[in-house]
Amino acid sequence: MLRDHAITEGPLSVDLSAKKLVDTPIAWAATIKTPQIEILSLVTDEKNASTHGWCTYTYEHSTAPELEFLCGGINSKTPQAGGIWRQGHLLHFGFEQSPDELNSNGQALLLNSICYIARFTEDRPIVRTPSVFYSSMRILDRKAITRLFERNEEDIDLYLGFYSSETLLEQFKALERDEMAKWYESVRPFIHADGKGKLIIDRDAQELNLPPADPQFFATAIPLLAGDAARSKRVRNLLMRYAPDGPSADDAGIDQWNDWWKEREDCLFFSDTGGYRWYIDSLAKKRGVPSRELRGPARASTGPQAVVPPVGGQSPAVSTLPQFRVPEVNEAGPDEPTSAKPVVTRLTCDPSTVRPGDEMNLIVEVSMASGHHIHAAREDGTGIPTEIKLEFPEEVQSLEGWEFPAGSAVSEVDASQGMAYRDQVRFTRRIRLKESVGVDEVSLTGHLFYQVCDAEICSPRLKLPLKATIRVARDTKELLPAQPGF
Repeated sequence: MLRDHAITEGPLSVDLSAKKLVDTPIAWAATIKTPQIEILSLVTDEKNASTHGWCTYTYEHSTAPELEFLCGGINSKTPQAGGIWRQGHLLHFGFEQSPDELNSNGQALLLNSICYIARFTEDRPIVRTPSVFYSSMRILDRKAITRLFERNEEDIDLYLGFYSSETLLEQFKALERDEMAKWYESVRPFIHADGKGKLIIDRDAQELNLPPADPQFFATAIPLLAGDAARSKRVRNLLMRYAPDGPSADDAGIDQWNDWWKEREDCLFFSDTGGYRWYIDSLAKKRGVPSRELRGPARASTGPQAVVPPVGGQSPAVSTLPQFRVPEVNEAGPDEPTSAKPVVTRLTCDPSTVRPGDEMNLIVEVSMASGHHIHAAREDGTGIPTEIKLEFPEEVQSLEGWEFPAGSAVSEVDASQGMAYRDQVRFTRRIRLKESVGVDEVSLTGHLFYQVCDAEICSPRLKLPLKATIRVARDTKELLPAQPGF
C-alpha cells in the first residue's frame, strides 16, 4: 500500500499504474470494511508463498519527531503498521524478499528509500524502546487499552490481563464491561508503565493532578516545588521521573528547574513507548525550530544540490540530497575542530632541525570538537582503538614505541564501554637521525586511525594523514632549541 511520498518520485521510476485490487486481509476486516484494497506488487513471483516481513506499529510512536512513516504493506496485524519507515537517519525496509526477488517497482522503491534517507545526515534516533525479542518486554502506549474498547474487543479480559499491572487489572475487574472504557478515560492521563512494561496509575501524579504528558506539566509542576515540604518532595520526584535529563541534584529548586525548562521548552516532547518520559529533540534545539514544527521531510539536512548517479540507464535526477562526507582531512596543521570536522591532527618533530646522530621526539597532537571523543589506544571496551602508523625512511631509527595516555572513561555508568580521549591528546615517541644521513631533509608520513563518537553515534574506522619534515643541520648555527617539557 502506497501513499504520496518522495520515495515514489525518484530517482528511479515507480510505475504506479501497476496497482491492482486484492482481497482485504482477514486481520484488517475490523478497520477496512471494503472487500478489496488497492496495492502495488513489489515481487517477481506473486504465486510463490513467502513469509511476511517485519512491520512496526508506527502509530504507537507518533509523538517521536524523528520517526516518519513512508509506506505500509500487506501483513497479518493491522493496516496501520509501517512497512517502510524512517527513524532519524536509519531506514526500516520491512519486506521479506531479497532485492533479487523484487520486481522493478520493488527494487526502485528500495533504492529510492535509500536515497531519501540520505537526506537526513543530521537527524538521529531519539526515542529508545525495549525490543520485545531481546528483553521480553514491550512498553505499550496508554492508548492501547483505549483502542481495545474502540474496536469492542471480544477478548477484552485476555488483553487487559496482558496489558495491565496487577493493581490496574483489579480495578478493571471491579467494574462492569460497559463502565470500563469511561473509567479508563478518566485515569488515562496518569497512566505509565511499571518496571515490567505493564500499565499502572501513577498515584502521585493523579493525587496532585499533574498529568505527566500534558504540555503544561512543567509550567504547573515547577511552582509547586515551593511551600509544603511533603508536596514539594512528591513534585520533585515526578519531575525527576518524567524528565530524567533535567537537573540532577535531588534538592534542585524552582530556579534550576525553570532555567532548564525555559531553555528547552520548544524542544521537549513526551513519549509513552520510549519509557513514559520527556525527551529533548536535539535537532530542534540546534536549529532553533520548535520540535512540533520539525517533522517528516522538514528534518532533512540543508546543503548544496547533489546529483544522484544514473541507475539502470536512466538520466540522472537532480535533488537536494547532500552527499555523505567523511570528516575533512587536515594536512595543514593545527586548525580548530568543528562539528563537521570533529577531529584534526598534526605530526611534528621536536626539535625540527637536528644533526646526524641526534635524537628527537615525534609528537602527534589530536584535537576533538566539544562533545566528541575518540577511543583510547589501549582499548578494552566496545570501540575501535586509536592507532598510529608511520613509515620510517632508512635515515631514521626508531628508539621506542608510542607513549599512549590512559584516557578517561567513555561512560561513568558503564565500564564496558572502555576509555576515551577528549578535547586534546598527545602521543610521543623517541627517534634518532642516523649518522649516515646524506640528505638535507627527511620526510615522515603515515596515518592516524580512529573512531570518533558523539553522544548518539560512532563513526566507522577513519584515518587522517600525518606528515612532517626533519631538517638536517650541517652546522650548529642551524639548530633550533627544543621545546620545554620533552
